[in-house]
Amino acid sequence: MSYCVKEGADTIKAVDRLLIAFSLWREAGHLCRFHDKKDECKRLEPLEGGYDNAKEKAYEKIMELSICLMKK
Repeated sequence: MSYCVKEGADTIKAVDRLLIAFSLWREAGHLCRFHDKKDECKRLEPLEGGYDNAKEKAYEKIMELSICLMKK
């Protein structure tokens, strides 16, 4: 799925998605590492692979959105 957007209201949606991706990245990196809440780790990443995979996927979204927004 492409996170690139066209203009106007779509830019606002892209920024919103970017903030959500940052939030997921932080959650994946902190909740699981410092609090050992395995159920919450599973909630963050439905695929097997744990919080590292969730953090990596969120980071990929952050980078993709950032590049799209910088092109505007």
